Amino acid sequence: MATSSIPAPTRPLTLPEKILTNWAVGLTKPEVKPGQMLCVKAQWTLACEITWKSMDKTYQDMGRPRIWRNDRFWLAVDHTVDPRVNHQPRQQMMIKASEDFAKEAKLTNFQPPNTTILHTEFYRQRAQPGQIVVGADSHSCSTGGLGAFAIGLGAADVVMPLVTGETWIKVPETVLVEFVGTPPAGMGGKDVMLYTLGQLKCNTVAIGRCVEWGGNIAALSCDARFAISNMTAEFGGIAGEDLVLGALVLEACLKQGMKPVADGQRRVTPGSQIIVDNLKKHGLIDVYERAGFVVGAPGCSFCLGIAADVAGENEVWLSSQNRNYRNRMGRGSIANLASAITVAASSFTMEVTDPRPFLKLIDVEKFNSAVPKYPSVPITISEPAPELPVASTEEGGNADAEAAAGLETFSGSIKGRVQVFGDNIDTDAILPGEFLCENDMETLGKVAFLHTNPDFRDKVTAGQDVVVAGHGFGCGSSREQAVTAMKGAGVKALIARSFGYIFSRNYQNFSLLGIQLDDDRFYELAKENADITVNMKGRTIEVGGETFRFNMSLFEERLLAGGGIMPLYKKFGNRLFRVAVQDPVADKGSCGSSGACSSKEEEPASAVAGASKDLSW
Repeated sequence: MATSSIPAPTRPLTLPEKILTNWAVGLTKPEVKPGQMLCVKAQWTLACEITWKSMDKTYQDMGRPRIWRNDRFWLAVDHTVDPRVNHQPRQQMMIKASEDFAKEAKLTNFQPPNTTILHTEFYRQRAQPGQIVVGADSHSCSTGGLGAFAIGLGAADVVMPLVTGETWIKVPETVLVEFVGTPPAGMGGKDVMLYTLGQLKCNTVAIGRCVEWGGNIAALSCDARFAISNMTAEFGGIAGEDLVLGALVLEACLKQGMKPVADGQRRVTPGSQIIVDNLKKHGLIDVYERAGFVVGAPGCSFCLGIAADVAGENEVWLSSQNRNYRNRMGRGSIANLASAITVAASSFTMEVTDPRPFLKLIDVEKFNSAVPKYPSVPITISEPAPELPVASTEEGGNADAEAAAGLETFSGSIKGRVQVFGDNIDTDAILPGEFLCENDMETLGKVAFLHTNPDFRDKVTAGQDVVVAGHGFGCGSSREQAVTAMKGAGVKALIARSFGYIFSRNYQNFSLLGIQLDDDRFYELAKENADITVNMKGRTIEVGGETFRFNMSLFEERLLAGGGIMPLYKKFGNRLFRVAVQDPVADKGSCGSSGACSSKEEEPASAVAGASKDLSW
C-alpha cells in the first residue's frame, strides 16, 4: 500500500501509545488515543502446553491454516510438567500435543519440558524494545521490562495473531509510576514491586490500564525490571539474580551456625535450565541443599499447583512466586508473597525474618561473579513510523469498511435475575486450576466457582443468570475457561464496575455480554435475586424500577453479535480485525470503532450501520 509522508502527532504520546501507533494498521495520522479500537501487527506470540491445548482446539476449528511466522511463536512446556509426573497420561498428552505442533509448524523456538518457564528465557533471548508481544498467559507482561508492549490474552485470542500476524487492541489508558532514589544493595525487583503493591494495592489505579515505569530505572538490573513487569499483572523470584542472592543469604546464615528446623518444606524452582547450570557452576545449588531445600526442575511448580507440587489443605507458605490467590497452590492452601532473600532468611526458623542483617554478610565478589553479565548496546531513540494509507478515492472505496457495513449489530433484550459478587473476583476463583485441561463448555459449567461459590450453578439454573459484581471481576490469570465455564453454566450477562483486562477480551471473543457500569445507584438496586432487563438496542438496564444507560463500542458489539472471534475469522479470514475496527460506511454519525454508543435522543443506537441480530432470552 502506498504511504504518505508522516505528519507530526497532535498530542504527546505515552510509550505504550507510541508502540501501538507504530504497529497499527490503517491509521490516518500517527497517533492513537485511549479507547480507540485498533488492528495492530504483533511481533511475537507465546504459549505453554496447557494454553496450547485450548489454542489447538481453536486452530483445528480454523482448519489448521499456515501460521504467520514459524520463527515468532515461543512455545514452552512448563505448566503441568515435572520429571516426577511426566510419565502420567495427562502430562504425556500435553507434551505430545506441543511436540506434534512444533513439528507440524516447523517451530524454531520450541522449549521442551522443564527447559524454561515460559517467560524467563524469552525475556533473555528473544524480546526487544518496541515490539508487541502477545502471550497466552497473564504474566506475558514480563517482557515489558525491556520496553515492549507485552500483554497476556486468552488462548483463542492468541491463535489469531499466530495465524494472521495481527490482533485487536482497545488503546488503554497509561499510568506512570516513577521510582525515586536508589535501592540498597540486595534489594531486588520483587521487593520493589511488593512495596509498590502495598502502597497502591491490587486492581486499583492500574486495573485495565498500562503501567509505564519511570524515574530512576537505571538503578534496576534487567532481572529486577523483569520481576517488576512480571508482577504488573497483579497491580517474579524466578530470575537468576534473585536465586543467586537467595543462595548467598542462605550461605551467610549457615556460616553464622544457623540450621534449618525439622518441620516444614523448603523448595526452590529455578526459572530455566540455564539458570540451574549457572547456580551449579558457582556452587549455589549445593548451598540450597545444605540449607534443607529440595531443588526442583524448571517449571511452574507450586505457583500453579497442578503438576507434581501441590500444597496441602491449610498449609501456609512463604513464597517468592507472583500470585497468592487462595487455593492457587492447592485447595485450602494459603500463600504469602515475599522476595527470594526474605524466603531464604525465614527458612531456618519457618518464621518471617528480616533478611537485611544477612545481606551485610554476603560475599559481594561472589555475587558479582555469579550474576550473568550481558553486553550493552548503544541506545537508539526512534519515534513511531506507521504506514499511513493514501486516502481512498470515492470510486475505489475502502473494501474493509464496505465489508464492515454488513456486520451484525444487536437488538432485543435480556431478562433475568441478579446474582451478586464483590470486588476482585479472580479467574482462579471462577475456574480452579485443576480444570484447565478441560475445554468442553458444559463440563466447565458444572465446576464454575466450585471451591468459592459451590451453589453458583444451581442459582443460575434457577434463574439468577445475570452476574453483577464490583471492581476487578475476572482479574488474574488469562484462562479463557473462566468465561466458557460461566457460559456453560448458563450465564446470560455480566455487569461490573470494572473487569480484568484479559477477562474482558475473553468474554467478547466468546460472545458473552459484559457491561462495565460504575453507578452507585445501580448497585444499590441490583440486589441478590432482583429482576433485571438489559435492552441492547437502547443501551439501557432496568432494575428496581429505574433505568441506567451503558456504553458499548461498535467493534465490541460486532464481536458479540457476530458470535465471537471464530465466526468473524471464518467470514473474513486474515482480514477479520481490519474489517471489524472499521467505522461504518453508511452512517458517519454512528459511534464507529473508537466511539462508545449509548442511548441518547440526539444519538440513537438504532443508527448504527449493519444487519441487526435479535438478542432475546
